[in-house]
Amino acid sequence: MPHNYQLPEWKNVGLEPTKSKKENGWAPLDRPPAEWLNWLFNRTYAALKEIQDRGISVDELLDLSKNVDNKLGVKADQSYVETMLATAVSGAPKGFYNTVAALNTAYPQGTDGVFLVLENGHIYIWNGTMWADAGIYQSTGLSTGAVKLNNLADDVTKFKGKSVKVNSTLSTYEKQVATRLVFDVADINLVGKVINISYDVYTEDDNIRAYTTKINNATSPTTLVGAGGKVSTETLARKGEFQSINFSNQVMAADSDYLFVYIWAMANDQTILPASYYFKNLKVTIGGVTKLPIRYGFYSNADEVEGTGVIEDVEEQFPYNLATVNTVQTIASDKAQATVNERIDPLTKPFDGYNIQAKGNSTNPLKVQLVQTFDLQSISGLTTADTFKFEADIFSDDVNIDKLESQFFFNDTSTPSLGAISGTQITPSGTMEFIPGQTKYSITKTVSTTSYRYLHCILNVVLVDGTKQTSFDVSNIKVTVKEQNLTKIDGYYLYKVNATDVVTRVDFKDNQLPTVAYVKSLIQQVKPPSAYIPNNLDGKKLGGSGDSMMKGHTLSAEKTWIHKLASRNNMTYVNYGINGTFLTNRLYNGQKGLVERYVDMADDFDYLLFHVGTNDANALVPMGTDDSVDISTFKGALNVLGDGLLTKYPKAKMGFITPYLRNANYQAYVDAMVLMLGKYGIPVFNNIKNGGVCWTNAAQVSALTLGDGYHLNEVGMDRSSYTYEQFLRSL
Repeated sequence: MPHNYQLPEWKNVGLEPTKSKKENGWAPLDRPPAEWLNWLFNRTYAALKEIQDRGISVDELLDLSKNVDNKLGVKADQSYVETMLATAVSGAPKGFYNTVAALNTAYPQGTDGVFLVLENGHIYIWNGTMWADAGIYQSTGLSTGAVKLNNLADDVTKFKGKSVKVNSTLSTYEKQVATRLVFDVADINLVGKVINISYDVYTEDDNIRAYTTKINNATSPTTLVGAGGKVSTETLARKGEFQSINFSNQVMAADSDYLFVYIWAMANDQTILPASYYFKNLKVTIGGVTKLPIRYGFYSNADEVEGTGVIEDVEEQFPYNLATVNTVQTIASDKAQATVNERIDPLTKPFDGYNIQAKGNSTNPLKVQLVQTFDLQSISGLTTADTFKFEADIFSDDVNIDKLESQFFFNDTSTPSLGAISGTQITPSGTMEFIPGQTKYSITKTVSTTSYRYLHCILNVVLVDGTKQTSFDVSNIKVTVKEQNLTKIDGYYLYKVNATDVVTRVDFKDNQLPTVAYVKSLIQQVKPPSAYIPNNLDGKKLGGSGDSMMKGHTLSAEKTWIHKLASRNNMTYVNYGINGTFLTNRLYNGQKGLVERYVDMADDFDYLLFHVGTNDANALVPMGTDDSVDISTFKGALNVLGDGLLTKYPKAKMGFITPYLRNANYQAYVDAMVLMLGKYGIPVFNNIKNGGVCWTNAAQVSALTLGDGYHLNEVGMDRSSYTYEQFLRSL
């Protein structure tokens, strides 16, 4: 239907605001993040567009009603039926429109025939009252390169977990590879508590036949209590697949300060070594509380003597597996019944080339030289005015590679042998600096002679240290002359090979993809830097101060929210928080309050966060007046702090974080922080309204706090780190 106003088009989809912000709305002095506003404008535009596309005016509705009345009781004649059947059988659209709205505008009263709407690829037929969707027209498929890496599930492009490898004799007890995880449970009475354990396992070891989980009490991190353990049934191992293991609803009969959880990989033959497997996504809850291991043990016999083996974190070196590729195939099939290799972006096509591990050669001590030979016979009419283009992809994360260059030889012998490259030589050229990752090398040269049969292309990989064994992959080597690809002669070799040099043909089949490290390098090409939302926190310096809510109480530094926030964003930080201290000038164990000690903080912070006020509220520190500068009163100290911080840090972005609501006294102190700091334009994060922790809810207190009524545990700290990160980004 016609419209009087143009849609307020807004294409940036932005980021959806948090649930709490949508429920509570804006507070005074809030500064909405740009991405939240983008989300609001985009949603408004999309909703209005949907109304316009699907809406109908009153006049059109009346016309439709009359049309229906006119057609009721009128039978379709033979020619009409034959026309419709012919159209349906042939499938040929009578016309094309970009949108359903455009089709409605063209034929508001309908017409004969089938019409194709391009925005969704569906065909529409007039059913007497409206244009009816008749389904996809010829099931449009995906174009080459349509499936990008960012369309794939995380487990297709990522792996992060533990690698377990046994190098000594396997345990004679059940022929097992035993990983022992030690948990500190001194703060929990285990008796009657339900224990749930889950994790994913993976192996490529033919000798691993099954997995079992076991739980035992322990009196120390190394001392097992043998009796009363719980053992799961076996899960048969499937090589090359991730398998999810669950051992749930287990209850220990006795309490202990420590708990051992064993992941057993059962072997067919204990003499076959090394034996190995991987595990990830480990989750252990005891009475609903998530616990993390304090150490990973590795034990290979029944009496718990530590065996020879290694448990280590793995990520980039872990290869893709068949199960992962099946996931990719499922995604592609869901979209267009396409095969992985046909539809995944060309940058992620199967790798075909060489892995080379070599040192500099005797003739050129700083160069590894790969020789590839091409046949010129297929090119007719070649002149010295023609050019040829040599291309190759080189991948390596080895910092010993300095640069790339190439040189070329022509010869006219009957065989393209290494000894025959004594013909016309083109001196080394095409020097390119090598940056670890994926590099596309390309050089165009003039044909120096037209009488020779073979062209030898030498890719020179120039090393920083020629005596160091260096590894790199080379793929997609080709030479183009007059828009034709030259025939590559089978075989490959290094020039002046050392005894330790290795050249391995690398050829991944249809059901395999390259390693995660390789794919990660490709992501940078698939998504240029401009496609990423910049992280404004990256590389910045963050200062924090306050009481135990900033310090972390009894938690170590790496478990605090400020550490987690800073580490996640590549920030440096200093935590000036001191347990038990005040915002006002009241002393605690000889320590000054924030209003006096902020002057001792460094001067070079980009961002500042202050989590303070809990102890003032507990002690019922006098409130004072709005215009007070008496730092023994709460409002007076806030006035001095607000002015002093702006004077000391005129360019820094800063904010305050209020206490949580623990009793009725706290509300007045939180309100005072919002009011007084607002006078100085300093944003305040209100934990009572937006903190997400209810201190009267037993389940939340158990899950997120240390149980003392005041302090967060590591789970709570991790959760708060994301909440406070959003606040920090809004400053």
